[in-house]
Amino acid sequence: MNNMKLSFRNKKKTIYIVIIIAVCFLVYSLIWYLIVGNKYDVYTNGMEWDTTRGARLAGKHFSAAGDNCDYTVKYPYYLEYVGNLAVVERGTQDALIIWPGIIGEDEYGLMLEYENEIYQIMVDKNMAAINSQDDTIVANTEDTIRLLVDAANDKWPGIFE
Repeated sequence: MNNMKLSFRNKKKTIYIVIIIAVCFLVYSLIWYLIVGNKYDVYTNGMEWDTTRGARLAGKHFSAAGDNCDYTVKYPYYLEYVGNLAVVERGTQDALIIWPGIIGEDEYGLMLEYENEIYQIMVDKNMAAINSQDDTIVANTEDTIRLLVDAANDKWPGIFE
């Protein structure tokens, strides 16, 4: 008889623990959804949800075409906090990528073609190369960088503040 009571209590405890874990996970998921939604929804005004197969597999993905550039907003994957905004100069591989910071500063990167090679360069919000080895590339592609920055400012005013 004592074994039966002990076993029932253990099952009851296990059920309570499972319920508590499930509720905590649901609450965390809701908090994540609200944080990510509030951060990224503001960037998707005037953009369409990209429902192509590749975009669906990559998560919530929005895109829009501008005059000289194309724009994308990629929401973070479920329970992650890093997504990105991108401005790509049409007809090239030149791009500005912005990783909005959920907590802390935004991060910026450039993908630039220079002397028939593609370079990926991390920059600050003033488009200065973080690694001094990239200064020459940044200096020699100033016009492209200015085009991308202006396009980003047009689409997302205040993105560099």
